[in-house]
Amino acid sequence: MFALLHLAKLDGEMLSVVWLFYALESLLQTKVGENFGSIVRRLTLLLGLANNEIPTMKKQMRVLYDLRSAIVHGGFEAIHPMKDEAIDKRVDGVFSRLLNATEYGLVVLVAAIQKMAEENWPQLRFDEIIVGDNSTTLGATE
Repeated sequence: MFALLHLAKLDGEMLSVVWLFYALESLLQTKVGENFGSIVRRLTLLLGLANNEIPTMKKQMRVLYDLRSAIVHGGFEAIHPMKDEAIDKRVDGVFSRLLNATEYGLVVLVAAIQKMAEENWPQLRFDEIIVGDNSTTLGATE
């Protein structure tokens, strides 16, 4: 909820991406070093997405995650702070990509919070299990 308060004040700012991941990583109980796949896997489980919905989420979340990486680790195409197209021709393109990605991230975040509220879950815990698969044999030749 703390992150949502910060997000409400930001309008297409690159800091929105950082706050979105702060919220998602906190909500999904990810540990330092867990990767993009963990976030997507947990979101798909929480939201109960159908198999045909997962690729779209992965694609949209990948855009958002790549923006996050560029901001945090370098490589983000920074624009003029006044966001004036007359001063910096890149403003519309960069701002548009940032806004589209953060809007999607915010929708996913709110949907996750709504799901938790519907289920009356004050917090989440994810347990990993291993399942043996005997359908293929490693190193076997036909």
